[in-house]
Amino acid sequence: MDPPQQALGEADQLALQRRVLVVLSVSQVFAGVGFFIGLAVIALLSRELSGSAALSGMPPAIAVIGSALAAPPIAALMGRFGRRPGLVACYAIAALGSLVIVAAAGLGSFPGVCAGAFGFGLGSTAILLARYAGADLSPASRRGRAVSTVLVVTTVGALLGPNLSQGAATVADRLGGPALAGPFVVSAVGFVIAALILAMFLRPDPLLVAQRLGKETNGGQDPGLGEVARGWTPLALVALATLVAINAAMIAIMTMTPIHLADGGGSLGVIGLVISLHLGAMFLPSPLTGWASDRYGRLPVIAAGAVVLCAAGALASIAAPDAFVLIAFALVLLGLGWNLGLVSASALLIDATPPAARPRAQGLSDLAMSFGGGGASLGSGLALQHSGYSSLGLAGVVIGVLLVLTAIAARRLPEMAPQT
Repeated sequence: MDPPQQALGEADQLALQRRVLVVLSVSQVFAGVGFFIGLAVIALLSRELSGSAALSGMPPAIAVIGSALAAPPIAALMGRFGRRPGLVACYAIAALGSLVIVAAAGLGSFPGVCAGAFGFGLGSTAILLARYAGADLSPASRRGRAVSTVLVVTTVGALLGPNLSQGAATVADRLGGPALAGPFVVSAVGFVIAALILAMFLRPDPLLVAQRLGKETNGGQDPGLGEVARGWTPLALVALATLVAINAAMIAIMTMTPIHLADGGGSLGVIGLVISLHLGAMFLPSPLTGWASDRYGRLPVIAAGAVVLCAAGALASIAAPDAFVLIAFALVLLGLGWNLGLVSASALLIDATPPAARPRAQGLSDLAMSFGGGGASLGSGLALQHSGYSSLGLAGVVIGVLLVLTAIAARRLPEMAPQT
């Protein structure tokens, strides 16, 4: 448990906020390696074991569903006990899920990979919920930058992870195991290290401190899920719609890209490089996105992200399997559009949600976001099998257009001061 907290002055609070960001940032690097190395190969492992491109999207979809189902109870746990136990629990379960996938690969069991994917998906739950932990003690005028700080360091893990997949697969093969099981051993190690860092160093807990400072309290009452859902403002719903839609579009295209590249003769090295560039674009622009969101407003940045998504979808729709450079460019734009939408919509959700309701509201938003991504992942395999990769790109264009129209329409909503 955290020790009792004395009243904090502004300087002490800023110092604590900096410490929280450092601890979260270091843990995000290891968690990023763990999650994204597995993400880069899970569809390939699934097709290898199932023998079907249509089924290759099932384990990624189950991972996203696992992330979705975990988000509300983990958020509720955080609301009562703080960020630390929730994040540590997610990473511990993700490590266990990774080891189940390793065992299933060794047994040649596609159902086993599906079972392990459920736990593996909780790594994503923690990586995304950590962005809110970074903003717990941040003033309203800097929330976009606080969210972006936690996201940008994930770039290190996102770039390292997929590029380690070839080496991990080679080592596993030389040791006599399935090559594609190797990356999931790295996943388990990354998640365990991230959990240990948070368990030891995320003290005092930022959310508990914020509650004690009166920034995240409603007189000691913890609102239920129904109360939180009924109390959402129109702008909070716009934020929710953005998070769900832009994440679904990104996952649908990204999940099937390794298979599209493999069909064009792309090696694991090529696939890892393309996915790393995509993941870098997902997280590296975060500081600039956070600054723009704080400076120019959440809705204009959401609209900009939607426009970039349209461009990414259009390029993906015309990319042949062996057009590695074009696919890489499309995936970079896809990651950038996702970043613009996620950072600005996350800040908008915080602004538009009453302080006491934030942990549960964040859990509900990530639940919807993950279910949308799970449906997109599952549907992407079927779409690839029956309509081709181009159909996924065209779907991204449609979603981008709808988000632009939503952001424009939302500017007519009454202005509200950000909730403190």
